[in-house]
Amino acid sequence: MRKVLTIIAVTVVFILVAIIGRADSFMAEDIKRGFASGRIIDHYERVTDIVEVHDSIHLNIKCSTEIVPIVIPGRRAYKPTAGQLIGGAVIGGVIGKLLTNDDKGAIGGAIIGGLASSGAEKPDRIEYVTVDRCRDMPIYERQTKNVYSHSTINFTLSGITYNARFIKHDL
Repeated sequence: MRKVLTIIAVTVVFILVAIIGRADSFMAEDIKRGFASGRIIDHYERVTDIVEVHDSIHLNIKCSTEIVPIVIPGRRAYKPTAGQLIGGAVIGGVIGKLLTNDDKGAIGGAIIGGLASSGAEKPDRIEYVTVDRCRDMPIYERQTKNVYSHSTINFTLSGITYNARFIKHDL
């Protein structure tokens, strides 16, 4: 604002110096009309913004309980190694021979032992677990403030009134 007033004052001084250099009759005529006078008015607008509150006092924590499924893997079918199959068959054959005291029982025990060593497949199980989930919900508030909009200058020069609108920079 000081820059604008300084520019106006320097302009007025230059105009006065130029007029003083003219004929006295012409200068007298300008003085009668009221050579130059004016003022600058700054205009502001009220602006309302919605802003998030950022302080530790206004925590707004919301919690909810959810039921979440959890998959518990079962025992998958796998391919046993040759050593595992032979070991199961041998143990099954020995047990079959001891129980039946017959070669047919040994063969049946070997088959059952080999199958038992391959393992049985168990399906996956689904269990449900209750989980509490909490999160901070932001709080918003309205803030109203005055913001510079523009300025106007009203001045009278040689009896004629002028109005001009302008924007001040660096405000």
